[in-house]
Amino acid sequence: MRNQELPSNEVFASRLARWAGAPLNLIEELGHYLLILPLNVFLRRLDRASYWLEGTWLRAVIAHTLFPLTLIISIWLGFEATDAGASITSIATLALIPVVYGLFAAPLE
Repeated sequence: MRNQELPSNEVFASRLARWAGAPLNLIEELGHYLLILPLNVFLRRLDRASYWLEGTWLRAVIAHTLFPLTLIISIWLGFEATDAGASITSIATLALIPVVYGLFAAPLE
C-alpha cells in the first residue's frame, strides 16, 4: 500500500517526502480502513459470483446494457452536481458513484 521508498543516500528528499507526504499518507490509511476493509467481505462474495456469471446471458445483458447506462448516468449526475454548485453533499454523493459502478463492473472482469 505504501509508495516506493527513496534511496538512503537522499537524506533531504527522504525527510521532505516523509513530512510533506504525512497528510496524504493519513488520508490514504483512513480511506483504506473506511472504504476498502468494510467492502472486502462483499467483494469476496462478488468475486466468487463472477465465475458463475462467466459465459451466461445475464453477463451479456449486464455488459451491454447496465455498464453503458451507469456510465451515462454517472456523467449526467456529475453535470447536474456541477450545475447545482457542487456542495459538500453533492461531492460526497459523487464519491459514492464509483463504488456503485464498481459493484456492477466487478463481476464482469
